[in-house]
Order: sequence, then structure tokens, then C-alpha cells
Amino acid sequence: MDARSLSDYTLVRSARRRKTISLQVLPDGTVLVQAPRHTPKREIEAFLLKKQPWITRKRREQAARKPHDRRIAAGETFPYLGVSYPLEIVPSSDRKEPLVFTGTKFMLHETAVRGGKAQFIRWYRRQAMSYLAGRVAVFSVRLGVLPRGIRIGQARHRWGSCSPMNRLSFTWRLIMAPQDVIDYVVVHELAHIREKSHAPAFWALVAGASPRHREHRRWLKDHDHLLSL
Repeated sequence: MDARSLSDYTLVRSARRRKTISLQVLPDGTVLVQAPRHTPKREIEAFLLKKQPWITRKRREQAARKPHDRRIAAGETFPYLGVSYPLEIVPSSDRKEPLVFTGTKFMLHETAVRGGKAQFIRWYRRQAMSYLAGRVAVFSVRLGVLPRGIRIGQARHRWGSCSPMNRLSFTWRLIMAPQDVIDYVVVHELAHIREKSHAPAFWALVAGASPRHREHRRWLKDHDHLLSL
């Protein structure tokens, strides 16, 4: 294994009943290792060595999926709920909001172009909170669970999470994805309220509310680099 693979990895030791070691290659190439609490380091590194071809292949795939660097310029497109809409730069007006979505395009005041990305993030965060709160309410009833709150963050490598206290967090980037994909992420995190691990019982819960969850997971992996600014 190359030197980076052996030294540049993040180890998470699980306090739960994890029985196996798992790997994940993050978009920056770092290897995330999850292992049972008392697994010897030599066993973990032997596992990494065995997985060298897989890690190398995944790193190459990640390198090919560079985040889309969107320009704040007329004609650039920005995704919302799985559909891309063009940006129009307009003369400043008396409107309080410098960025407006009309349903067919985004309109940004010319004086706000320099801070355009911040304006988009602000807009996406507001839409994410409103939309996701509604979807969480729908699927909470369906799954028979009750989260203790919802937070919209800016995580780059996670779409959502469920805390030990059953508080849900989602990245604002999720609002760029198609609606059925968003629903899968919501179901995934709500299912963790009942099943904290990714055991078969967890995936059975997810499948009950999101039958195409495997397809949606694959979509997120394949399009992660496009859901960014």
C-alpha cells in the first residue's frame, strides 16, 4: 500500500456492537475506517493493506469527481430539487432580497454578484429548512418516530445525521437533489431513531418507507460533485 494510505486515514472506534471493519474513501481521498472498539491497530492496517486496490480505485474515482465550481454569472445554472435553473443578473431595485427564485430562473441583483455564493447558500439553507421540516413530519408519522429537532448545517461529506439524542442534521446541499433522493436521506436518518446501527433491521425500516433506497444512495454517490457551489 502507498504511504499515504497507511498514514492518512481517520479511525472511528465504535462503542456499539460493530463486529467488522468498514472503509469509506472521502471526496478528499482520506480513508475513513470504522472498527470495533478493541480491534488491534495491526489488524486494522493489515485490512487496509488487503484493500489497497479498492482504495486506489476509489481515490481515482473521487479525483475524477471534482466539485462543480459554479460561476456567479448570467447563464450559469443552479440546481434546486433536482432541476437546474439559469441565473439572470438584473439591475438593483428596491426589493429587500437580492436573490429571487421565480420558479423558472434565479434573479440576482448586479450589486450582489461579488457576494453571490453567500446569497445562494443563504437561500438554499432557508429552502432546506422549510422543505425538510415538511418531509420529516411526513415520514416521522410513517415510521412512528419523533425527532427532537432539525438543524441545517454545511457538512461537506455527510448528507445527514441523527444524534444520540435523536436530533437530525442535514446539509443545505441536499436541497439541490431530486425530491425522491431527499426523501431517502430523511428516511435514513429517521430510521436511526429506532435502529442506531446499519444492521439488517435498520435497512428493513428504510426499505419500508423508501423501496428504491439503493438507487437513491447510488445517485448521491454519482452526483455528489455536482451538488455544490
